[in-house]
Amino acid sequence: MEDKLGLPENKLRDFIQGADKAKWIAKNNHNIKYFTEDEIKRTTSNYSTSLGNGSFGKVYNGIIDDNSAVAVKRYSRIDSEEEFAKEVIVHSQVNHKNVVKLIGCCTEKNAPIMVFEYVSNGTLCENPHGSNVPVYLDKRFSIAIQCAEALEIVLHILPT
Repeated sequence: MEDKLGLPENKLRDFIQGADKAKWIAKNNHNIKYFTEDEIKRTTSNYSTSLGNGSFGKVYNGIIDDNSAVAVKRYSRIDSEEEFAKEVIVHSQVNHKNVVKLIGCCTEKNAPIMVFEYVSNGTLCENPHGSNVPVYLDKRFSIAIQCAEALEIVLHILPT
């Protein structure tokens, strides 16, 4: 459902039930794009190039209309539409140099998908652990501090 101005500001709130619904207002999600599942299939060439996978599902390489590279996180297992909506709302509010920017999402039934900017440097886990190049203690401390700064932003976004 779109708000009075025609923006899908609170589209994600439709998935949240109960008294919590009033707390989960996305203050800044008008910049994210709502994709259809068909658009995602075109973006990823029908999920042809996998970037990786995890317990949530798989991530695919894609190109959106403005020729920007994106990473498409396609959930194969999600506890509920409500949890997905909350994740999108929180991620849409985070603006930090070390957090990958959320471009958009797909909220179609049975197609929970998030679209992120593509970052070619690999994951945080791959960098210190998946390389033969040693990561020295001062660099590890720097990574830990930057992660803590990003988490602090998230904590301020979460409803109380």
